[in-house]
Amino acid sequence: MARKKLSRINAAKQLPNVYAQEDIAQAISLLNYKNVVLELGCGDGWFAVEYAALHPEILVIGVDVKLDRLYKGASLALSKGLENCIFTRVPIENLQKFFPQAVCDKIFLTFPDPQPKKSNAKKRLTNIKLLKIYQKVSKPAACVYLKTDSDLLYEYTL
Repeated sequence: MARKKLSRINAAKQLPNVYAQEDIAQAISLLNYKNVVLELGCGDGWFAVEYAALHPEILVIGVDVKLDRLYKGASLALSKGLENCIFTRVPIENLQKFFPQAVCDKIFLTFPDPQPKKSNAKKRLTNIKLLKIYQKVSKPAACVYLKTDSDLLYEYTL
């Protein structure tokens, strides 16, 4: 593993706005926001940070499986003084294990990997198995927003 990547991983673990998966439910409860928004597969977290800046009354949570990516978004949120923007490393298929039921008002999927091979369809963030998981962590009137430039993913999602 590259030294720079390893240093970002270690640094991310020390940031106050990056939570371990087992601590995220307690963090949501303690932060006590009325509305919670998730960005799943947030990557570097740019969308989460910008959304949090525009909506200071909403708790925005960036979720990704790669800790070195979360470091970038978490650092940016801290530099902007955003207390309503946090990050966690949770595999999407494990959301319901670590997030409270019916906690999310919105879920954003911003340019997820379209997984073009037919054999990888189960990895697409809009597959039916994952949509059912999103439903469990979302409030009844919640929406899932997909932003993609992939015709394949768009058609698959429909």
